[in-house]
Amino acid sequence: MQIDERHTPLSDTYTRVLTLYDERMAYIQDVAVSRISLWAEWYRECQKPDYMRNNGFVAACEATIVFMEDDYLHRKLDFVTEVYALLEKQDGVLAKMVMDDLIVLVPALTTTFVFRLENFVVGYEKVERVSAGIVRVSFAEEGMVLGMRY
Repeated sequence: MQIDERHTPLSDTYTRVLTLYDERMAYIQDVAVSRISLWAEWYRECQKPDYMRNNGFVAACEATIVFMEDDYLHRKLDFVTEVYALLEKQDGVLAKMVMDDLIVLVPALTTTFVFRLENFVVGYEKVERVSAGIVRVSFAEEGMVLGMRY
């Protein structure tokens, strides 16, 4: 079976989306481990009798857990924004499906976040890439490190 390895804008877009997804999954796993550890410490402290319980520690755990939940929601919105921005021009149908799934997951966003994202997405075409300031030259020139001049 022959594999078609041509690079098209759509295949590049999907590669970028999958990269975002992989990094998102790694983040979720890391945060899940720390959140479960925090829940375990909180639970252990709450199981102690009142006179031995450190209420300051319990309050700190609860505040941290609330922060982690809020941070997770904002990171989820950032992820959806990035995926939508990538898909919008190349695959509008799939981009719309991403928004529809978000509306189902978080119904409160239908009037604000989704409307702004669908109607006012910033174009990323003019944003400089990290490597834009690197001048590629031959290794023959003086003062070169791995062919890059800073």
